[in-house]
Amino acid sequence: MNNPHALNGFSRGLFAGKHVVITGAGRGIGAAIAQYLVNDNAVVYAHLGRDSSQAKWTFPGTAVPDNLTVCRGDFQDHQVVAEIAGNSAATLGHVDILINNAGTMLGRLPSAEMRAWH
Repeated sequence: MNNPHALNGFSRGLFAGKHVVITGAGRGIGAAIAQYLVNDNAVVYAHLGRDSSQAKWTFPGTAVPDNLTVCRGDFQDHQVVAEIAGNSAATLGHVDILINNAGTMLGRLPSAEMRAWH
């Protein structure tokens, strides 16, 4: 049976009620995972990236589902990271699952130039 809401290996409802934070959920793998989790009735706090206009997923109708909160922000800014962490904790109450999917390719740094925050 072909279920459009199923990912290989996961039963429908497996994530229902779980509180999930996912970064990099605006497109690609992050968007697919976030949309699956929302459709599976998880409570999702999704970071869409620096610019949410680049988000590649939507839901039928105009309303955002009740089990989805979205945010945007540049993770190169430490204050933004702290704000998103605080807001997601306040919104969800607790986190069952954290998916660190955010990433970008800004260029390569020689290892001698890397700092702890890299």
